[in-house]
Amino acid sequence: MHPKKISIRDYTYDLPEEKIARYPLAERDASKLLIYQEGKIGEDSYSNIATHLPENSLLFFNDTKVIEARLLFQKPTGGVIEIFCLEPHEQYADITSAMLQQEKVLWKCLVGGASKWKRGQVLEKRSMINDKEILLHAKYVEKRSDYFIIELSWMPAAMSFAEL
Repeated sequence: MHPKKISIRDYTYDLPEEKIARYPLAERDASKLLIYQEGKIGEDSYSNIATHLPENSLLFFNDTKVIEARLLFQKPTGGVIEIFCLEPHEQYADITSAMLQQEKVLWKCLVGGASKWKRGQVLEKRSMINDKEILLHAKYVEKRSDYFIIELSWMPAAMSFAEL
């Protein structure tokens, strides 16, 4: 099908809240497995996946880690600023070098509530990580055409951004 002929209505359906998995099962291999074979749809449990794979199948495993990329800050006036980290600033060679930064790091971000946040203004957020109080600052550095440059800094400065 040509992409111009795709309609959002083709993907609109009722999904009852009780059918949405909120948390993974304690025994992950007990999860349901959707089976599509010879035009028929069925289900089984993930523990039986090997019985459904053709001989000489090639499997790819996704071992990527998900980072908490959404940060919410409350301004002293009560307004909320949402910062969504997209990718590290171009000054870093790769994501690993950005994640290993200590004390501060620059990120390309989307900002919800950006009109309420002035360039140079620093937001503050306190949280607990492993029974340590963390003080996180977000500074609006620059607005680019489709994202913002945000400087994130934190105390204790010896932590890496990945640990944070």
